Amino acid sequence: KYLSSLAVLLFATLHGNLDTSPWGTFRLVWVLVAAWATLFSYSWDVFMDWGIGRLQFMCLRRNLMLPKWAYYAALPFNLVFRCAWLF
Repeated sequence: KYLSSLAVLLFATLHGNLDTSPWGTFRLVWVLVAAWATLFSYSWDVFMDWGIGRLQFMCLRRNLMLPKWAYYAALPFNLVFRCAWLF
């Protein structure tokens, strides 16, 4: 998860320092790596950190610290906030 974020920073730096055209190779790679890192981090949050996706517990984890609605509400908000780099 964190290595993918570092790859985004690396290609953003390379694009800023080495590309002379607006859509050079490093910018294209940077956008692709950023999109992949966003989806990977979102998936990691949902499945690994939050434990969501287990069908036997209605797609939630066994022990809940918050009300069920909070977990279902967090899913779209996390994705929207992860995509904030687009703006």
